Amino acid sequence: MGGAPVGPLCSPVDSRRNIATLSSSSAMARLLFATLAAALVAMVTARMAYELSDGADSIVPNLVQSFSCDGRAYGYYADVSNGCQLFHICVPVLGADGEVLSTDQYSFLCGNQTIFDQATLTCNYPVDSLPCEDAEAMYSLRNDEFFRKLDGSEA
Repeated sequence: MGGAPVGPLCSPVDSRRNIATLSSSSAMARLLFATLAAALVAMVTARMAYELSDGADSIVPNLVQSFSCDGRAYGYYADVSNGCQLFHICVPVLGADGEVLSTDQYSFLCGNQTIFDQATLTCNYPVDSLPCEDAEAMYSLRNDEFFRKLDGSEA
């Protein structure tokens, strides 16, 4: 009989290690899935225009949802239709070739009794702000300063 003893293909230690590896792999897969799902929800929510905090209707009771970032450059924009009590940040999403694929819009509410001042890009008291009706004329003047080098050339 002189051959090597025939034993199990996997020893009990190896079996336990394989089960532990499978369990940790399964847990990692579940964790990865949960993380990706949460990130997707956050991205979709963040990209939605006019998603304002609770109580916004007490500051802007007749909210007009007419402002759109479509075709706009990166920048901060007073919402004239809502008396400048809201402002939007427009962020073009670029493809690999630099082409604009879409533009994300983020909407914000200024604090009670303040408006968005397009000249300073801040919420301020109306008496200290650029008149809301003049905000649109300032859009490109203020937003064109983004990405400009200190010497005045384009970045």
